[in-house]
Formats: sequence, structure tokens, C-alpha cells
Amino acid sequence: MAAPTQTGDCRVRPSSTPWRVPALCGSEPGFDRSEFHATFNAEILRVLTAALRP
Repeated sequence: MAAPTQTGDCRVRPSSTPWRVPALCGSEPGFDRSEFHATFNAEILRVLTAALRP
């Protein structure tokens, strides 16, 4: 089934048609995504807290 091509095109995908999700993102072997997000989130919190402190 083709993707909607215009605003208001609300076709329904038949339940027998499988979802096809393109592989947009992938991690290199050895990359720990959970650790990355924990570190990234902590750093964002630190920066925003310092920048927005009254």
C-alpha cells in the first residue's frame, strides 16, 4: 500500500499487510545505547540546570 500523498489521505492499511520499517538507525558493535542515553541525559540536565538557574 502506498504512503499517503496528500493532506487528508487517511487510507487504512489492511491487517494482512505487514509493516515494513526501514533500517534508519543502527548501532556499531560494542556501542552501549543504554549507557549513552544515561550519560547524555545527565549531561543535558546539568547544562540546562546551570543555564536556567535564577
